[in-house]
Amino acid sequence: MDQRIPHLSGHVAVGADGSAGADLAVRLAAEEAARRKVPLQVVHAAHPAEHDALSAPGDYEAAHAAVDRAAAAALAVAPSLDVERTVVRATPIGALLDVSGTAALTVVGSRGLGPVSALLVGSVGLALAAHARGPVLIARGEPARGPARRHPVVVGVAGPECRPAVEEALRQAARRGVGVRAVHAWSLPLVPRRAPSSEPRRNPVAATRAHARDRLTGLLDGTRDAEPNVRMHEVVVRDAPARALVGASEHAELLVVAARRRPPGPGMHLGPVTHAVLSHAHCPVLVVPVD
Repeated sequence: MDQRIPHLSGHVAVGADGSAGADLAVRLAAEEAARRKVPLQVVHAAHPAEHDALSAPGDYEAAHAAVDRAAAAALAVAPSLDVERTVVRATPIGALLDVSGTAALTVVGSRGLGPVSALLVGSVGLALAAHARGPVLIARGEPARGPARRHPVVVGVAGPECRPAVEEALRQAARRGVGVRAVHAWSLPLVPRRAPSSEPRRNPVAATRAHARDRLTGLLDGTRDAEPNVRMHEVVVRDAPARALVGASEHAELLVVAARRRPPGPGMHLGPVTHAVLSHAHCPVLVVPVD
C-alpha cells in the first residue's frame, strides 16, 4: 500500500472517495495545480475500521482503483499534470490533515459518501477547515458548463485579521485573470433611546454606512501590493455577514474567507460566519487560516 510521498511540498492535495463531491474536488484541484504549475497528490484513505481484518495487497484493490479513477479525471482536466497517487490506512480527516502540513493547498468535497444533506458541508470538510495547517478549498457549487465563467473572486473582510485572505484572493484572481470584490457587511448598532435634544440629529443609517465604507478602505490599505494589476472593487452591504457572503457567492468564481483557529476542545472550532458559508455558498470556498 502506498504511503504519503515524503518529498512532496508546496503541491496541491485532494481527497478522493468516489463521491460526487470528491469528483468536483478533483477537477478543481487539477485546475488549481495546473495554474500553480505544481504536482497534484490524489489521496484516498482506507479507513482502519473497514480494513483491520485485511492484510493481503489485493484487499486494497478498490482503494487503489478509486485513486486511479480520480487521477485519470485530473489528467483529463490537465493532461500535462504531474499526479501522485496515494493510498493510506487512516481516517479521511487524519490523512488529509497529514498532507496539509506540506501541501500549499488541500482540496476536499463538500460532502462525501456518508448520509449528509446536499446543502450542508460534511464533517471531514468542517474538521479540515478548522484544523488543517494550510489553506483549504471546499468544493461547492456545480461544475461549469460551456465557456468558462468570468466571475470575480469574492473575499469577506470583517477586520484586520482578514488581511491574509484578501492577499490570497488577489493572488487567486491574478491566476484566473479576473477581479476581486471585497465585501464588508454592516448593520446599525443597538443604542439606547436618548432624550430629545436641541442639537440636529444625524441620519444614523447614512453615518453607519459611511463609517463602514471608511473602515473597509482602511482595512484594504496596502493589500493591493500583493497583486497591483488586479482590479479590486469595494462593496459595503447592510446585511448579516454570512448572508451577504452567501449572496455574493452566487456570482463568484471563488469565495475566500479567513478562519481563526480555535483551541482544541468541545464546541464549534470555526466561527459562525465561516460555518454558514461552508454550508450554503454557491461556489467553491477557500478557507485561509489566521492566528
